Amino acid sequence: MARRGEGISRGEIDQTIEGHKEAMGEKESLLEDDTSDVETIRKTMESLSFEGAQEDNEAVRGAIEDAEDVTTEKFERDDEELEGVQSEANEFAEEMERRKESGEADLGRISDASAELKTQESTNEFGKVKAATMEGIERLAESEKRALEGIEKSDAVQEGFRSTVGKGRERR
Repeated sequence: MARRGEGISRGEIDQTIEGHKEAMGEKESLLEDDTSDVETIRKTMESLSFEGAQEDNEAVRGAIEDAEDVTTEKFERDDEELEGVQSEANEFAEEMERRKESGEADLGRISDASAELKTQESTNEFGKVKAATMEGIERLAESEKRALEGIEKSDAVQEGFRSTVGKGRERR
């Protein structure tokens, strides 16, 4: 019997979702560290009295601003990497949606075929086909939901860090 589509194992689905969640968590941790460093640099700038010589004060201000710039650039690189992982995770969630929709279309064809069956034995056995298909659809829907929840959580964390880092840059 010919197979049209290429399946993906349940294990591969779970592994991919967990891999994306783990990668997003690692990138979020980097952003957290970057944000903490930016906040520390900014608090340091705000806490200094700058009562020394004007040239020395400017040198210190310049060095602190450079440190903030370097740290903010690192934040932006880490943020872009997180965006990349989120994009991969979103593509995978879309693949789960596509596979679920395909399963739903298959379910319609299975229902149509079962209506044409003549014997009770065939109808009973075809009921198992329908049940297995419905189970697969439900599993894909749950996988898509888990993938999207991970992305939404990551987006919220990311936006919080962006807000914190962005606010200080506006004050300059």
